[in-house]
Amino acid sequence: LACWLRLKSPSANALPREIHLSGNDFTADGFKGLVTALEAKFEKCPWPVPLWLRVEDNHIDPRAVIELVEQGKACWADGCSTRSCQKTGCIFHLKSGAKQLLCQLPFASPTVPAVLPQLPPPTPVPNGE
Repeated sequence: LACWLRLKSPSANALPREIHLSGNDFTADGFKGLVTALEAKFEKCPWPVPLWLRVEDNHIDPRAVIELVEQGKACWADGCSTRSCQKTGCIFHLKSGAKQLLCQLPFASPTVPAVLPQLPPPTPVPNGE
């Protein structure tokens, strides 16, 4: 997917508006490659609304997702839709992105829950998007 994004036309209109990879055994390396490819594409052709990126229930270190939000590159999609964002400057909407499976990761231990607690419920979005 990251290779396809790097090779895709430089036009923002040629890129997907949403990518759903929830529950697909996506790894931390896969997530990093995807984010890097999307960031490079965004630098060449900024899109007006952040990409709706669903990556929950994978094997991604939640700290990597949280870091994108803290850096202002992403938001939690609270009050956002696929066509609008409540924040300025985001590249990604990461609704529930920090909810990851931890039970099969090398750093998991009996004291680490298999799944992170759910983020607060999302704010209803107009038009059901």
